[in-house]
Amino acid sequence: MLTWGEYHRETLFTRHELACWTGRTGDIADAIDSLQSLAVDQQHALGPADPDTLFTKHDLACWQGQAGQPVLAAKSLATLRISRADVLGADHPRTLTLRGDLARWRAKAGNPAGAVRDLRRLLCDRERILGQNHPSTLTTQRDLASWIGEAGDPAGAVREFSSLIPDLEEVLGPGNVVNLTARDNQITWRARSGDNLGTDRESSRLLLDMADFLGATHPTTLTARHNHADRQGASGDAAGATVSFRNLLIDFERNLGAGHPSTELCRRGLTYWESRLRGGGR
Repeated sequence: MLTWGEYHRETLFTRHELACWTGRTGDIADAIDSLQSLAVDQQHALGPADPDTLFTKHDLACWQGQAGQPVLAAKSLATLRISRADVLGADHPRTLTLRGDLARWRAKAGNPAGAVRDLRRLLCDRERILGQNHPSTLTTQRDLASWIGEAGDPAGAVREFSSLIPDLEEVLGPGNVVNLTARDNQITWRARSGDNLGTDRESSRLLLDMADFLGATHPTTLTARHNHADRQGASGDAAGATVSFRNLLIDFERNLGAGHPSTELCRRGLTYWESRLRGGGR
């Protein structure tokens, strides 16, 4: 029987994978503990500058952000970016991925304008290295569009998504998760920009497409249903939002578990729109 040993690279990699899948099941605290322990062992066995050690620190920072510590995540990734560029090179795919994650957590830490600036630079680099229609380039453009909206320019976000979605459909196909998510984001920013005409119809069509391509209870479909329910409430239909959230919560609990962060977010949405309904919301 083959035994690699506690500090063999493959053993350490398996621990990394296990930790990340633990986080994806909703146990983020355990994922963070596992990655912290793994990073110590990798530094001992492989060295602090080994690509696998840096990869673990990258994922650790992102899970810390998921746990509600975006400032810590952004700070850790900003430091790690220097080490990764030194070890792998500024144009290495993992370095570029880290820059995208850094922009995300910088925005979530309260600096969406900084994220827009970072993503514009990253987009230029991805276009130079990978080409305009590479999936990673298009994903960066999608993220840029979203943070343009979060930075206070919802109309600008709509324009970015309007130019992006045809390219996504051509390169990735109409049923790709990235394309479907971009459509959902475009609808959200169109509603936030005050253009509610047709958004309900577009949203309903999108949910049908997601159910066909991904399934009605796929996590991406559940997220889109959450966004749809929020848009219902924001447009003045507190009763419709309440019904949507009640139905959605059942599916979140059944498919992701009662304690999953997305389930808890859905539960808070239901509580909010129920309170608005009791307060006289239409």
